[in-house]
Amino acid sequence: MSSWLGPVAVSLATFVFCQAASSLRQVLCEMVSSPPASPMFTVPPARRIFGKKVLTLYHSTAHGKSILSSGRLLRGVSGPLGGGIYFAQDPQTSRSSARSRGWMVTARVHVGISKHVRLQSRVDTSPHTFKGLHREGYDSIRLTFAHALGDEYVVFNFDQVELVSVERDTA
Repeated sequence: MSSWLGPVAVSLATFVFCQAASSLRQVLCEMVSSPPASPMFTVPPARRIFGKKVLTLYHSTAHGKSILSSGRLLRGVSGPLGGGIYFAQDPQTSRSSARSRGWMVTARVHVGISKHVRLQSRVDTSPHTFKGLHREGYDSIRLTFAHALGDEYVVFNFDQVELVSVERDTA
């Protein structure tokens, strides 16, 4: 089992423990409420960034086993804004916009300063890249669709993603 799973397991155990109502549990949960840092990455990354904003976001995928074995969430080859890693602010929005399903990834994502892009549909438009975004002074894209449940965020580099959990999605 990979060494990065240790913090994930502790975080999941903390979540389960904190669900039970008790004043002692509430105090303990407040003390450990932030997820542990991944030994593989620092979010925000230890490279040039434009902002420090980090959000807990969701990604639906069919590739949960490979993510668990590698400890990384890699960008796809296509999408409405090109090959990136697409996240939603809640699991429902992630499921409704995903091209593949079966696993739900919860992650701390460095979105930093986001470029806001509005689209009418999910048809691929002009592709964006990590280098292109950096040239413009952005870390990520906040994507809004005309008739969607909520905004999505797109990042283009795996070091912007710290895994919190990777679980089978039964919804």
